[in-house]
Amino acid sequence: MLVSCNKPSGTQKETDLMDLINDLPMMVPPITFNSDRPISSDHQVEQQVLDKLQKLIPGYGLLGKLFDTENFVAIIGVVPNDTGSPMILIFDRNGMQLDSYLLYETAGGDMGYESKNTVTIKPNKEIEFIDSTWTMKINKERTNVIEGTDSLSVSRKLYLISAVGQIQNIQ
Repeated sequence: MLVSCNKPSGTQKETDLMDLINDLPMMVPPITFNSDRPISSDHQVEQQVLDKLQKLIPGYGLLGKLFDTENFVAIIGVVPNDTGSPMILIFDRNGMQLDSYLLYETAGGDMGYESKNTVTIKPNKEIEFIDSTWTMKINKERTNVIEGTDSLSVSRKLYLISAVGQIQNIQ
């Protein structure tokens, strides 16, 4: 994904990354993100740390550290995509990326379709993903939606960050 997992452990880049991660402020779950609301952080990360992280993980807008365990460290930031989705990155203690998860799996929209995502990261390392999708029929000219043809579907997924730093779909 953003940081290669195929490098030998102990490279300078990985060492520098772990030095930065170790100094990050902890975010305390539960934390909820909604794709239809701007993302804000109560944590202030020093600009110098953000600048260094940008060199190591380009484009990643750091929010903070989620979990710090014996086996891994999970951080969260925002990636520059259409939805400005938060992304969890998980690293082992040597700075090797173990896994990642883009929180807004389906968020977006177009004429006749709109999907909003709500994602909650819980203290027990569960990640609850809820997708709300509205669909509407479009007129023959394909210029507008047809009033009264909208429908809503809601789906839920549950993930868990395992003890070894892997994100698993558990429901």
